[in-house]
Amino acid sequence: MAGNKLNSRAYFDGIGGGWTFLDKFSCYYDLFHKSGVINTNDQEVEVGAQFQAIGPGVRELHLGNSTLYIGKHRYDPANYFYYNPGAFDAGTSTINIEGYGNSSQFPSSIISTNLTYHKVRFVNTGHVNTNNSFFHEVEFTQDGKISGNNEMVILTVAPGKVLLLSANSNQTITATGEINASGNCGNYVTIDAYPVGSQATISKSGADVSLNYIVVRGVIASGGAIFSITNGADLGMNSGWTFITGTPRDLYWVSGNGSWNDPAHWSLASGGSGGECIPTPYDNVVFDGSSGFQPSQAVELNASLSFCADIAWSALNNAPKMKGAGQNQLFVFGSLTFSMTMTNDFQGDVHFMATSTGKTIQMAGNKLNSRAYFDGIGGGWTFLDKFSCYYDLFHKSGVINTNDQEVEV
Repeated sequence: MAGNKLNSRAYFDGIGGGWTFLDKFSCYYDLFHKSGVINTNDQEVEVGAQFQAIGPGVRELHLGNSTLYIGKHRYDPANYFYYNPGAFDAGTSTINIEGYGNSSQFPSSIISTNLTYHKVRFVNTGHVNTNNSFFHEVEFTQDGKISGNNEMVILTVAPGKVLLLSANSNQTITATGEINASGNCGNYVTIDAYPVGSQATISKSGADVSLNYIVVRGVIASGGAIFSITNGADLGMNSGWTFITGTPRDLYWVSGNGSWNDPAHWSLASGGSGGECIPTPYDNVVFDGSSGFQPSQAVELNASLSFCADIAWSALNNAPKMKGAGQNQLFVFGSLTFSMTMTNDFQGDVHFMATSTGKTIQMAGNKLNSRAYFDGIGGGWTFLDKFSCYYDLFHKSGVINTNDQEVEV
């Protein structure tokens, strides 16, 4: 190519043909491999949108130590690497899927059955849509999804991202492999079965799995290894995990307007210095007169999932709001206390997850703007005043005592 690129699509369709790349290969749109043998010869390969094997022809693809960039030039809504059928030798290659993806459809994908890959890396939201395939490493730098039953040595999920595992699927990590899916002080990793209410399995023998700041729901851990989580959250329908409870804290919101998952707004003292790690399910959170709110300011629940034990708003100045988008969710493992001096403008679902009785809910004239879930096994909640939610109330577990109060659903 000598530094040039093909400005449209590339078709390799010569029956019995064979091609060796001598330098970087680049095409602006798609690469279609119909027949013949392609040897990338350790060279870099850039494909604008899709790399796919099509048609009934006999073909082979040898990637060697090449790095592939799929969706490099065009952020097409359906960037993917598809190779079935055909002889496929991944070598020690890295396949980067760079399409922009979509959080609900995951069109930026790798699609195959019964293939062996070296490393697949999603630069944006992506989907491993494979079955009976083997990976040395799968890396999600953004939200992702895995379908089908697969085996891998290394599974990596970046802090703050969500990994969905399709219902009834099984991802096996090799005995010497590892799961790199710990979050950090300001960003949890979430692993969730999809759709909600289903279960998926992660299986591993050999070395144990120890993770930090991670949330799991509907995931069965099996295979013989010990799966442990510190500073995490059990959102239900899990088995095989050991959740290590951290030391509970009382966290106070400081410095006014800001995002829930910003450590700069959490302090161990009312009006104190920020810098504490964001709340875990074991931590009580308090918003009070020393929280520093100015008029029209708010706390935004900007992560897909936020957690706390008790949440209490009281003695507030300047009428702050709690807000957040409808796709986000709040999980309360203790009591909820709103105040007449604040407004709940959070549009997402609220889950009451307490596993012990004696919890209370005080709305103080506010309402929940989406759905309310009472799904804490062993939990018990008493309404202290009128309870109102704009959509549905789902009572899955525990004891609700309406306490003679009015209830609007």
